[in-house]
Amino acid sequence: MAEILSGASSPLVFVTFPPAILLDLGLYGCGAVLIREAAVRWGRGWPSILAMGVAFAVVEEGFVVSSFFDPLSPARQGFDASGTFGAGPDGSNWVWIPVLCIFHAVTAIALPILVAQLAYPSRARASWLSGRRLVGAVAWLIGAAALGRAMFSSGAFARGYYAHIALWQVVASVAAIAGLVLLARYLPARIGPAVAPGRLPRPGRLAVLGGAAYAVYFMAGFGGPALGLSPAVVLGVVLGDAVMAAAALVWLSSRAGWSDRHRFAVPAGVAAFQVGMNLLSGIDAIVVGILAGYALYRSWRWLKASTAPPEEPPPVTPLTDIARRHERRRGMPPRP
Repeated sequence: MAEILSGASSPLVFVTFPPAILLDLGLYGCGAVLIREAAVRWGRGWPSILAMGVAFAVVEEGFVVSSFFDPLSPARQGFDASGTFGAGPDGSNWVWIPVLCIFHAVTAIALPILVAQLAYPSRARASWLSGRRLVGAVAWLIGAAALGRAMFSSGAFARGYYAHIALWQVVASVAAIAGLVLLARYLPARIGPAVAPGRLPRPGRLAVLGGAAYAVYFMAGFGGPALGLSPAVVLGVVLGDAVMAAAALVWLSSRAGWSDRHRFAVPAGVAAFQVGMNLLSGIDAIVVGILAGYALYRSWRWLKASTAPPEEPPPVTPLTDIARRHERRRGMPPRP
């Protein structure tokens, strides 16, 4: 969701540059699995997962590709060719940083974890890593981060990629990561009322609302300069949209009837927007969009079937009671 489906990377990169497979699986895959593992072992919930997702964003965009601090980063060049939109005198971009923190916390970490847990409901609350698997995941994440940093700061990448981080930025990043992980350790497992009054929207409508909220964030956050918005407006729209979406989810998830289809509606809405963006891009992105769209459809149908309410038993009438007594006298097995 964060790299291929979002359009950040072409799927052909795995053919033209095979080490990207190890890099992406190590960063995004191991990052999400380890964050989920920490939340499960600590008995925490989505607030902690999102906090650690922001810490992951600092690792990814601060240390590995250094787009938080590097005005010559290709990612930031795509955001603003002049390199001045939202940038401070030290090279840090104070619009790009919150936009990417939200992106990684939600799209790279929280939503993939949610989809995986919905796909394996019997193990949704269980630990997935222990012993060698846990050590292997940590080693893979560290190795992928080191490989990415080495790639983006040397060789062919270095000729068009500055990839510089000042010492104070390193110290600030380490402190931010430590503080976010510590915060995640002690955040409550759930935020919001235990039971909220009101009706729930249908899952399909919730998916549309979620996709619309993500579209507002995406268009403002990544297309703000092209739309002629000022840095303050972009920051206000992005943060306001994120706060309203989070508040709505906290409130709705407290209502009676909140089901797995409602939970799946959130990543489905985001992925549907990403699929639409892919269908407007090149042929490789169109293929990804079609496959992802079909997967969304099949997942929606599977969840609909697996969460369908059981058939109600036929009503008990006086005639039913007479028939049951007759069957007991004749030694027949009782009917349900």
